[in-house]
Amino acid sequence: MVDDAFDAIKGDGQIWRQGQGELCFTFKRSVYDSMTFEYFDGIEVDGKHLDEEKDGITNYTCSAGSVNIQLQPEYLKSLPSGEHTLTAILKIDSVTMKADAIFTIAKEESSSDTTYRLPKTGIE
Repeated sequence: MVDDAFDAIKGDGQIWRQGQGELCFTFKRSVYDSMTFEYFDGIEVDGKHLDEEKDGITNYTCSAGSVNIQLQPEYLKSLPSGEHTLTAILKIDSVTMKADAIFTIAKEESSSDTTYRLPKTGIE
């Protein structure tokens, strides 16, 4: 029997901040990786299925080359600050394989009133 693993090889541990672009992840199988994308069955974020597109807004895109997933800024803006789990799912016949990657949405810094004071020079 061949030991078949499915893991995140790129993107785990990323931090996203308002104004940044997409977050990119790559998931790879340890065997038959050239066929991995054929078995891709979607993603979950924090245990909930995420549609690729909803209400005309693209939440994520995906492409072959193992499984490459790009979470889009429009979707990332909708998440609360803190740590989140992206789960990529493969279905191979009756077997479901899942792999996780953790990412963080940085807390949005509040725009406080900052007062700038000029240093006293003695010449007023």
